[in-house]
Parts: sequence; C-alpha cells; structure tokens
Amino acid sequence: MLCCWRSGGVVAQAWSVPGTEQAGGEASPLERALVSLLSGAPGMKAGELGLAVREAGRHLGGRSTVVLLVDLAQRALYPIREHQDERGGPTLVDGSLAGQAFRSESPVQHRTAEGTRLWVPILDSAERVGVLGTTLDDVSPLAVRQWATLAGLVGELVVTKARYGDALVVARRPEPVTLAAEMRWALLPPLTFTSTDVVISAILEPAYQVAGDVFDYAVNGDVAHVALFDAMGHGLEASRMANLAVGSYRHSRRRDEDLGECVQAIDAAIQEQFGDSRFVTGHVATLDLESGVLSAINAGHPPGVVFHDDGSTDELRCARVLPLGLGASPSEVTDTQLRAGDVILFHTDGITEARSPRDEFFGSDRLERLVGELLGARLRPAEVLRRVVADVLSFQPRLRDDATVLLLGWRLGQHSVPPTSRL
Repeated sequence: MLCCWRSGGVVAQAWSVPGTEQAGGEASPLERALVSLLSGAPGMKAGELGLAVREAGRHLGGRSTVVLLVDLAQRALYPIREHQDERGGPTLVDGSLAGQAFRSESPVQHRTAEGTRLWVPILDSAERVGVLGTTLDDVSPLAVRQWATLAGLVGELVVTKARYGDALVVARRPEPVTLAAEMRWALLPPLTFTSTDVVISAILEPAYQVAGDVFDYAVNGDVAHVALFDAMGHGLEASRMANLAVGSYRHSRRRDEDLGECVQAIDAAIQEQFGDSRFVTGHVATLDLESGVLSAINAGHPPGVVFHDDGSTDELRCARVLPLGLGASPSEVTDTQLRAGDVILFHTDGITEARSPRDEFFGSDRLERLVGELLGARLRPAEVLRRVVADVLSFQPRLRDDATVLLLGWRLGQHSVPPTSRL
C-alpha cells in the first residue's frame, strides 16, 4: 500500500511493509511511526532528532531507542547530544554489536534481560551514517523490516537537519577539527554512492587534520565522473588549492567539457592563483555505465589498479600529464574496457608512503594485497576502505601526509546493494 501525506509543506511518501495494514483502513504501526517522525520534521532542530526518533519508535514497540552517529574517522559511534553540556560515551565500531551492524550494513540482534536488543544501520542512500538501536519484546522478520524502514528515514533526516544546525555535526567530532579540515569536509560529497551499475566509495585520513587531499564525483545519466586530488603542502594553503581544483573540476564537468579541457582548466586556475611553483596532483576519470569504458587522465598520481572478479589485477592505463599547475596539457585520453565486477583503486601517495617505526614504507604491493583480500571476502566497499585505513594507521599511527583511497566499481551485482535494502 502507498501512503502519502503532506505536513508543513513537506510531501512524504512511504510504502508500508506488507502485512502491516490494519482492518478498516487504520494506519499501521509503521505508518504511524513514519508520520510521527515526519510531522515534526519541518520545525525540528538538529539536536531534537534523537528525541523525535524515540517517540516514533514507540509506535513500533521500541524501548530505550537511541541514534548513534559515526565519527569522522569511522572508529566510534556517538549519541546525539540533547543538551549543550551533554556528551555520551563512545561505542567502538570494532568490537561491539552496534559496530557490527554498522560494519556489515545489516541488522544485528541479541537477547538481554529486558528483551531483544536490535541494531539497524542508518544509511543515507548508501552513505553509512550510524546505527539505530532499540529493545523489543519480539523481533520478527517483519519487525526488522519496519525498523530498517524507519532507520532509512532517520538517515535522510540526519543529512538534511545537519544543514540547519551543528548538533549532528558536533556529535560526529569527538576530537578538534583543524580549520583546513573544516574546509575540506564542507566541500566533500557523500563518501559512498551505490546503484545497480556503479559503486563509488572513498575515505580520508587523518580525518580531523586533512587538508590537501580531496575527491569528488557525480553520476549523471549513464556516465559516472570521478576525481581525486592531492594539493602540495599542508594546512590552509593546501586546502585552498584543493578547493580550487574541485571548484574548477565541477565547473568544467557541469559545462559538459571533456576530460582534456577539464584538466587544462584546473591547471590554468592553479597556475593563475598560486603561481608556477605550486601544484596539485590528480586523477580524473569518466565511466560509461552502459559500455563499461573508463576514460582517465593521471596528473602525477600513483597509478590506479583494476581488480577483476576472478582475483587478478591490472594497472589502470591512463594518459599521463604533468601535475596540475605545472603545465598539464593532455594530448589524448586513454580508454580501458572494464569487465562486469571490476573495481578500480585510486589513492594518494599518503597511503603508500606511510612509514613504520622501522622506516619501512607501507608500499603499493601491500596495499594491493590488502584491497584484493578484502574485496575477495565480499566486504562492502566502504568497509574495505575503513579496514585499509585501519591497517595503514596500525603501520604508522600518526600520518605525516594526507591519505585518501577511492574505489570505483562497475556492475557488481548484489554486492552493490546494501544488505538492509534487500530485507
């Protein structure tokens, strides 16, 4: 059944879970929960979301309902602060049941003295935002689907309400964020996008100090656009250069310029604003989602790697040019025909140049082996990247340089769809 309603100028639509309809057309518990949450959404302040979710959860029999948001570094989950001086303790992503739901993007449940504790991942589309926890007397498959539906709406509201107040942003920042990193996070698109034909996922570290590394993407019709940049230096100047590179990239992309024109425009913008002694390395690429043809230009970055579904790998063929700002002028774009199930790894040199206490580089071979093993284990792309960064930080706990990794997958089948959406 399709249920539609209007509240405070907001039009909402929700498909009730089969079997929840009530006799005589009465609203089902799920519909009441969704209406409860949406009816207060137009005037809701960011910090009031946790309370609103608890109220909505009561319609589904939930007790001790809590919204936990993942921090920028994806190491811990934190509750939304309902009072300015309140700070809830962290729940670790690794080693907790709530963290298991986050990592797997699947519901997790366990028995307690009060009932069954259910943890459901909160996703904004495919972006991992956090987890929704509640206690129920009985957890049936229908109840899991209902709570997953509610969590989907919570994910949309977390992202929407974060634009109107700082409570949800602050909940994800247990550590101080530098000004350069503030500029960086404000510019980024969602870390993950998935559809049946393309997956894009990225991660940045050090999350609270990142400056010169940045990525961007857009999926327009049958074409996916992807870019990864690493601005020279550290701090505010690197952040400003990275911002300019992304701004120029978006400007060219939205004017429907080809990759060569895009690279030349970024090169000219960096040179004009920062002179010929500053530069940005980068990768720009487009993927035709119908044919699987990837077109790419590499401006001074480490080479990309193609991981095939059979476990084999190839170096990604790219047109190579000087770093952006030093006279990058591509004469042609190199095309690569992908196979269904291929995943391309792009990264900045902060990953491979991480050093152990014995001054040993993390290196490209180690990175490729790790990514291959994690992809082979069929982990979700976002979780692959989280574990890669965790390994890099175990190798060198305090990175000397920004480190960014991005995965681009074509036609990954069921692996492209979050498990929660298959309930």
